Amino acid sequence: MDKAGQDEYLYANEKTHALVMDTLMKMGGTIKGLDEKTGRIQYEYQGHIFLIDSSDDCLFITVWDPYWHEIPLEDIDQLATMRKVMNLANQHEVCTLFYTIDEEDGMARIHSKKNLIFVSKFIALDTYLQTIFSDFFQVERRFLTELERITKMEGIKV
Repeated sequence: MDKAGQDEYLYANEKTHALVMDTLMKMGGTIKGLDEKTGRIQYEYQGHIFLIDSSDDCLFITVWDPYWHEIPLEDIDQLATMRKVMNLANQHEVCTLFYTIDEEDGMARIHSKKNLIFVSKFIALDTYLQTIFSDFFQVERRFLTELERITKMEGIKV
């Protein structure tokens, strides 16, 4: 059996969703919700609500940190600055930043996400996932700091 075949065999029985659930239970946060149909987990960790998509059909998971900042759509200067800072962050950070527009309440909301492999072969999966969550906290702090710096520098009123 070649190397690719060995790896495929090693992970053939991997239960990613169950592995994620077990890992989250060890981390000290709280599972706030679970959608059995989609596999989406709502998990509170250090005051943030993260969403985690996992499936037993895939060795990758997606972690989301949704709705952590918002800007009124009417504030064109702030929106332009937000996009500038977001583009810079996406060049350097390990989490991807993006925004959604809610026309109904007139807000642009910022989110971040990260796709990662999650397999039982990794040692200390709880530490691995805690590090991933730390990446989310870091990107949020850097984004907000840079947004504030540019806003002040350009004299934009918030």
